[in-house]
Amino acid sequence: MIRNLLARMIEGLFQPARSARWLLSADLGLDTALLFVALAYVLQAIIQIVLPGARPLPDGIGHVPLTLHMLNLLLQVFLVAFMSFMIFAIGRLFGGTGTRKRAFLIVSWHTLVTTVLSPPFLIGMASVALGKELSPPLLGLMVAAAAVWLWVLSVYTAVLHGFSNPWGVMGVILGVLFLLSALFMNMVPAP
Repeated sequence: MIRNLLARMIEGLFQPARSARWLLSADLGLDTALLFVALAYVLQAIIQIVLPGARPLPDGIGHVPLTLHMLNLLLQVFLVAFMSFMIFAIGRLFGGTGTRKRAFLIVSWHTLVTTVLSPPFLIGMASVALGKELSPPLLGLMVAAAAVWLWVLSVYTAVLHGFSNPWGVMGVILGVLFLLSALFMNMVPAP
């Protein structure tokens, strides 16, 4: 079972359209989608433990309390729900055929599959938190991981809604991300 899941996750990165078609044809429930999110969170926590320098803790704190992990997991579920709603609603706006349940399943699967792309981001965020500059190789890895993350999401969304052009989907996703970032930047008070 674990070997099959790992094979499906690898397929999800290297053959995202095939992976998305398999996922949607399996007709999995919301419980499975939530399991994908929880498993992604656990894998990311393991990566942070194993990878040196990926999670700096303030002085005097030896470990992260369980309550903080639970809050982070709830935040992860909220973010997956928000992202799946956006993908569902915007896809429908452009004539897509995906459903809310399938959008949640696709985004949950995307969260699990792209967990392997998190090490450059974890190290980069830890470096910034410690006041260090990002090295050019690390920055390059972060850009490459972000590109793969975006491509996989675009292909999954295209399959979900029955679109034939994942590049168009990628353009819409980038446009929405730009608008959301501009909106949130305007909500932050100026110094």
